[in-house]
Amino acid sequence: MGRAMSQWRRALEAFGVGFRLETNRPELLAPLLSDLPPSVTVDDDRPRTTFRLDFDHAGRPESLLVDGRPHSLDLPADSPLDWQFDAVVTLHVAEQSPFVFVHAGVVRYRQRAILFPGRSFAGKSTLTAALLSAGAEYLSDDFAVLDDSGLVHPFHCPLRLRTSAGRLEKLPADFGAASAEDPTPVGLIVDTQYSPGANFDPRRLTPGETVLRMFAHAVAARSAPARVGSVLARVARNAACLTGPRGDAAEAARQILNFCDQLYGSPSFIQSCETISCCP
Repeated sequence: MGRAMSQWRRALEAFGVGFRLETNRPELLAPLLSDLPPSVTVDDDRPRTTFRLDFDHAGRPESLLVDGRPHSLDLPADSPLDWQFDAVVTLHVAEQSPFVFVHAGVVRYRQRAILFPGRSFAGKSTLTAALLSAGAEYLSDDFAVLDDSGLVHPFHCPLRLRTSAGRLEKLPADFGAASAEDPTPVGLIVDTQYSPGANFDPRRLTPGETVLRMFAHAVAARSAPARVGSVLARVARNAACLTGPRGDAAEAARQILNFCDQLYGSPSFIQSCETISCCP
C-alpha cells in the first residue's frame, strides 16, 4: 500500500496469556484496549502472537494482521474491523489461557454470580442490560472466565447492544449499575434464548445436563475437554440451573432475581431449590 509501517507496539498479558499489539495509529488503537481482556503491560522480548490493526488516513480500520498474515473472522458482514480485532485477540487469549472461558453474560447479585451462556444473537447483552437495570452488578457481557475452583472472574468491557438504530456500546453506569471487581462463586446458571412472545417458565436442569449445556459454549472444549469438563462439573455441583425460552428481557430479569432471592435465602440453597418457584 506504500505507507510506512509504524514500529509502535505493546506487549501485554491477560489471564496468563502473552500477546503483542501493533498499529500505525496508536491514538486510534488506544480506545479499543478497553474492549480487550483485562491486561497488564509486560516488558520482555519473548516470542508472542502479534496482532496488528492499521488505519487509513481518515482514521478508519483498514487491515487486520495476525503474525503478519491477513486475518478474517466468521462474523456478520456488517461487523466493523475493530470489532473483529477485539474478537480475534480475545479468542486467542481464551484458547491459550489456563482459565476456562465460556461464552456467556455474567452479573452478580447477592454476592453470587448469575451466568447465562449463549452465542451471538441469543440475547445475552439484552438480558445483561435488563439484569443491571434491575439491581445486579456487572461482571461480563462476553465471557464467563472460570478458574480451577469454579470462581468466575470479571471480564469488563462495554455492553454491545443491537438495536433498530444499529449497534450501541453501553457501560454499566448507563443502567445505574456498578461493576463487580472480585472473583465470585456461581449461584445460578440460566440457559435461555430470546423467543418473541415466549412466557419465561423455566425448568430445572440436573448437574450433568448443566455441564453439557455449558460445555457447548466453552472455547477450549475441543482442545482441552478434560480440564474444561472438570471445571464445569465443579460449577454445576454448586449452582442451580434453569432452562427455557424467554420473551421480554425485563420480565425475565425480574423473575430471575426473584428466584435468587428465594434461593439464596434458604439455609442450604442448593438442596432446597428444587422446591422454589422462579415465578411469584
